[in-house]
Formats: sequence, structure tokens, C-alpha cells
Amino acid sequence: MEYSILDKEESAELELTEGDQIQVHISHTTGNVDVIFCEDGGDPIYKGTEQEKSDFILTIPKTGCYHISVTGHRAKGEISFTCIPLKEE
Repeated sequence: MEYSILDKEESAELELTEGDQIQVHISHTTGNVDVIFCEDGGDPIYKGTEQEKSDFILTIPKTGCYHISVTGHRAKGEISFTCIPLKEE
């Protein structure tokens, strides 16, 4: 998602499989964002506040529905979550 000014919360739900990976990319020219990534009803597997620039990979600990919440604070830039599915052998 790209935004000229994000000053609210955006969220999404994903069905993921244990071992899947999520590539997270956060890049801003102004402002910052708070990010929470958690299994529905569970503790966050990632929680970051006042994020400005970051690239990292999250490995999904168990199969289920996951919730992503991004809250912008006068943020201008982009953020993406790209699923890299577990490769079956």
C-alpha cells in the first residue's frame, strides 16, 4: 500500500500456513507507523512502534488466521507485506 498521508488505522486478515514467511517492507519520507502482526486472539508475533524504514522477514509459527494492523501518524510512503509460501518437498 502506498499513501500520500496515512493518519488512521488500516487492517487486513490473512490465512497462513506454519512455515510461511512474510516479507515486510516499510519506507517513509515523513511521519511513522505502528505495526501489529498477530494470530487472531493471540499475542503479537511482531509489534513495532514509530516505524520509519525497515525490511525484515517474519516466519509464521502455526497455521491459522493472522491479523495485520497498520496505524499511520502523518505518514507518507509505503508499506508492504508479501507472503512467501512454505515450499512442499
